[in-house]
Amino acid sequence: MRPFAIRKWHRIAVGMGAAILCAMIYYTTVYSAVNEKVIVAPALYLSYHSAEELFQEADLIVIGSTEQNFGDREHMTSSLALKGSLQDFYTVTTVKVDKVIKGPISENTEIRVGEPISYSQGLDGISKITRPNYKELQKGSKYLLFLKKNDKGCFFVMSGSLGKYNIDSTDPEREMNETKQHILGEILQDSRFAIIHL
Repeated sequence: MRPFAIRKWHRIAVGMGAAILCAMIYYTTVYSAVNEKVIVAPALYLSYHSAEELFQEADLIVIGSTEQNFGDREHMTSSLALKGSLQDFYTVTTVKVDKVIKGPISENTEIRVGEPISYSQGLDGISKITRPNYKELQKGSKYLLFLKKNDKGCFFVMSGSLGKYNIDSTDPEREMNETKQHILGEILQDSRFAIIHL
């Protein structure tokens, strides 16, 4: 080979090596990093205006908690095939059931609970994506959960944040709308929920 051809291949190899190194740095420091950004996606939920409506529609009502950190949970997303845009998302959280108020399961068992929150991959890294006013179940916090079972055996929190109430004051809600405040007031006066003390 002539010296000019060797220098040309050398420049190509160095250029490709630099491009690969830059891509690896971008992938490890930006693309695969979890950032603090939270994306709120709109949602349409069935409306419930009373604790009785929630009680009647729920397949399962439990008091329980999770010992999973949010990052360790099963995050699910689905995209539209043609456009690649996000179609649906949720997180499956393992919840230990302390008390069953309604439903066909035993106390001290674990159930899979679907929450309307997950992680979403973007060019600027991994962000949380959630529905309006929903914050994930916090590790170690105790909740009253109104749940609806899907066809895959997972129980989903009903109507976003309306189906989730922290009962040990370890996860205070920043914004509780009027409907949720009203339902919480009814729950606290309902004898079926007598074990709850806020």
